[in-house]
Amino acid sequence: MEKKKDSLSNMLGAIRKSILIGKTLQDISEKLIKLYKNGSTYQEIAETLGVKESYQVTSSVAKSAVGYAIRGYSGGLVIKPYSGLIDEKELSVLRKKHKLEGSVRGGRKSGISQSKKHSGMFTLTKSERKKIAYEWVLSRNQVPWTDKITANNRTAPSELEYAVSLYNSQEFRSNINCQGRSKGSPIWEDIVFEVNKKYHKGKNVRTLKAVSQAVYSFVKKLK
Repeated sequence: MEKKKDSLSNMLGAIRKSILIGKTLQDISEKLIKLYKNGSTYQEIAETLGVKESYQVTSSVAKSAVGYAIRGYSGGLVIKPYSGLIDEKELSVLRKKHKLEGSVRGGRKSGISQSKKHSGMFTLTKSERKKIAYEWVLSRNQVPWTDKITANNRTAPSELEYAVSLYNSQEFRSNINCQGRSKGSPIWEDIVFEVNKKYHKGKNVRTLKAVSQAVYSFVKKLK
């Protein structure tokens, strides 16, 4: 019985997060509308804008948040209702378009790939998608992760690559069991310090949570 209560509580908590984040995402309405009208799914939009990483939520919550931003929230969970970015009439047409494109993408219609049809996310170049994500991070008064820097014919690693290199270095691994840290585990405090020192002039821009999650996500993709 207790487990059911916890499960329900977690589910409601996730829904509330999605609703609140959805409202915040409406601050970048032009970008969201452009992506959705171009055929991008909620999941693709969430990934393009880095919603999961920026809000430290699950992929499911990030996807739902984009949905709330687009269609709005009618109320019911002690959260003030808000209108969607696209009215219901136009949204109905776009849903049908998305459904058709989804069928094509899965090869259930003509077998023509979405990239060849030039629909959805493929209408945006990699640099355009990156620019949208970058501008969105700035709009939330956050500091984007630094890319590779080239100077004097030398290229420095990106901020995330540098963090990963420290994570893989034995120098930043615990030699003993202490304070809840097992031997061989990463010393995140030191890693974060070095990242901020190298890329942010020693300012506490990156937090332990942000760095560790970004590194784990990066390492997971390599597996």
